[in-house]
Amino acid sequence: MNVAFIHGRPSPHPFHEALARSVGAELMVVDPILRWNGLEVSPLRRYMSWLLCGLSFPKRNSYDLFMTEGGHATPIVMRMLGLLNDRQRTAALMANETFYFMKVGRYPQPTIDKLLWMFKRFDALLCMGSMQTRLAKELITPVAPGVQILTIRSCVQKDRADAFSKVVPELGGKNIVCIANGPGGFRSWYKGIDLVFGAMEIALRTLPDLDLTIAGEWEDTERQKLKTQFPNAFAHSTWLGQVKDVSLVLKSASLSIQMGRGDAYPIAIMESQLAGVPVIASEWTGSSEAVAQVEKAMVVPLEPEVAAVQIIRYFRLSPDERAELSRKGREVAATYTEERAMCEFREAVDTVMNTPRKGRAG
Repeated sequence: MNVAFIHGRPSPHPFHEALARSVGAELMVVDPILRWNGLEVSPLRRYMSWLLCGLSFPKRNSYDLFMTEGGHATPIVMRMLGLLNDRQRTAALMANETFYFMKVGRYPQPTIDKLLWMFKRFDALLCMGSMQTRLAKELITPVAPGVQILTIRSCVQKDRADAFSKVVPELGGKNIVCIANGPGGFRSWYKGIDLVFGAMEIALRTLPDLDLTIAGEWEDTERQKLKTQFPNAFAHSTWLGQVKDVSLVLKSASLSIQMGRGDAYPIAIMESQLAGVPVIASEWTGSSEAVAQVEKAMVVPLEPEVAAVQIIRYFRLSPDERAELSRKGREVAATYTEERAMCEFREAVDTVMNTPRKGRAG
């Protein structure tokens, strides 16, 4: 089977690349002609690029599967132009904010309409985690029941998992860690950094000796906004910037928190769990499914007040109860192996290729 993996600039996500290479895919940038990806360009330029790249796609007859990282229209344009035969399949690997932003209207309606036009013409959507799958079924299945919705999962890659599993966290301390990269813009909202600080501000009223450590790159302007809005939480925060070895940060952690708004599947949750650090996560953080397997109450809505209640509850647990959450978290995270992720992905690809095309939009 020959697979073309079409990705944005400058390169695909490292794990998505590893998945693609596991099925022998050739990597191809989305816009080799008339570049638009990553630039502020007119819609006309983007549409012209789709057309030109589709018409000139190299060796297109040799590929069995055209897979895009996220939603890219090139294979859909090729299908509509009659350049693909019925044997060839199209699929999108969905592991980003797109579906959630469509659901909550974060995009303008014309953009949502264009995305729906595209997604309902794929043969399959390979969704990273159950949250993405749920969103795809809510948004795409009603308008295109013939699109296959398949679930795959991520992992802590093997070469990094050992370091996390050897961490001995400070469960008896009062340090909360948030592993999240900005540096700003839409990612501040996407990563829910304001929700983290809001929860911290509330929790500090009851537990004034809490501290918050943020591992990730954030702009000064974003930090100043948080300082103005949440002065007490900010006074109790430490910003580490970009961190090369997150396992070192988790050694001093007592609790980890992720409050994403549609954050597709951050591996920070499994990294924390592998390190024995219990996690509180929003229900709209994709990998919160791993938290739910440990303690359902630690998966919270997008409400700082509820997250704060869970923070306070956790720090009031006995040492033995914290240790048990730590043990369960390690146990759950250990099932999210690279072997399992690769196997699920290959099985999903096989399903796409072996399912007859039917009920597809033209």
